[in-house]
Amino acid sequence: MNNKKAMKQNFMYFSLIIFVAATMPIIYHKTQHKWILFKGAEKKFMAKEFNEAIPLYNESIEAGMQSPDAFLHLGSSYEATHQFPDAIKVYRAYLDIHLEDKKARLSLARVLTWNGEYKEAETEYQKTLGE
Repeated sequence: MNNKKAMKQNFMYFSLIIFVAATMPIIYHKTQHKWILFKGAEKKFMAKEFNEAIPLYNESIEAGMQSPDAFLHLGSSYEATHQFPDAIKVYRAYLDIHLEDKKARLSLARVLTWNGEYKEAETEYQKTLGE
């Protein structure tokens, strides 16, 4: 009886090892893919090639990249290319998670101003000042 229990336990461990071994390449590939996209976007961003950085940031975020820099640099890239409504969406999404990031809130307020949304910009400026 004890031998049967040990065999069953060994079978379960073996099955778990096989499962982990089979899924690791998939997990690695998905993780690696988002990092490759993000690093490519960062390279374009640093070179001020914002139009080329935007799709790479978007793809990396869609692949699961959660780095604050991915969102902030995407917003900045939209700003630099005068795509203000997209920048506003990105900054708002980021600020939904990072409520206390005053630099991002200031960026949102600035873009709202450039987009002619003065009342919303004023609200964001006041939040930045802590009023």
